[in-house]
Order: sequence, then structure tokens, then C-alpha cells
Amino acid sequence: MRINQPITDEQHAQADRDYEALALRQKAYFTELANRLEAGESLSAMDRKLAASLMRRASDAISTKRKRPRGQPVQVPDIARWEYARLIVHRGLSSNEAIEELSERYSSSIESIKAKLGMVRAKPGWEVAKAETKMFLQWEQGGDGTQENKT
Repeated sequence: MRINQPITDEQHAQADRDYEALALRQKAYFTELANRLEAGESLSAMDRKLAASLMRRASDAISTKRKRPRGQPVQVPDIARWEYARLIVHRGLSSNEAIEELSERYSSSIESIKAKLGMVRAKPGWEVAKAETKMFLQWEQGGDGTQENKT
């Protein structure tokens, strides 16, 4: 157990208020320091060291790498379940090979493909996805588990 750490909801609320008050005081002081710098007022030795320290921290926070836009997450379409079945039945790929091919085709992660196929139990609706994938596999194999040549 840590000493002087809030335990109850009231203690957490008080700690949040104390932190907010401290942060507001610091921001006000930094703003005042910046205003005094801009006005050309003389600063005490402590204020000069603090201003230099703040400028170094700001400099350290500047990234040398450009931020890239995130864009929309890739959505794997429902038809991927049928394509998975076709890759296994008609092209003779293993399950892993079919998943890898779909991952490349949709520029998506293997985990996203597995989730769409119902192979990830943590995702909501995985039972339905798994049942649909199984249905497509049976259908591509001729409905009763035997492979037919459909043209």
C-alpha cells in the first residue's frame, strides 16, 4: 500500500481539486513570466533559470518526425468469408494461406481477417461470423461436405 495515496471517492475528488488548483497556479505563473519577458522587464536569477528550463522542455517536445494522418480504419467486407471458402476449396490453400491472401487483398491485418471469419472469440458477433464462414465452406464443397466443380 502506498502512503498518502487517496483511497475513498472523497479523497480522490479532493486530490483532483488540489491537482487542478496547482496546475492553474503554475500556468498563471508561466504566463506571467512570459508576459514579463515580452515586456522586457528584468527577471530574478530564479525566473531566468525557470524560463530557460521551460524553453529547453519546449524544445525537447518538438518532434523531428512528421505526423501522418491516420485515415479511416480498413473495413473487411462480409464477402471475405465467401472468398476465404473459395480460396480453400477451389485453390487448395490452407486456412493460414487463405487468411494471408485476404489480408494482402484488403490491406488489413491478419487479426482483422480472423475477426471477420469468426476466429476471434473476443469480438462481438463472432459466433455468427463463424457459422457463416462454415456455411460458405460447406456450400463451396457441394453442400454436404463433398467438393463439386461449380462453373
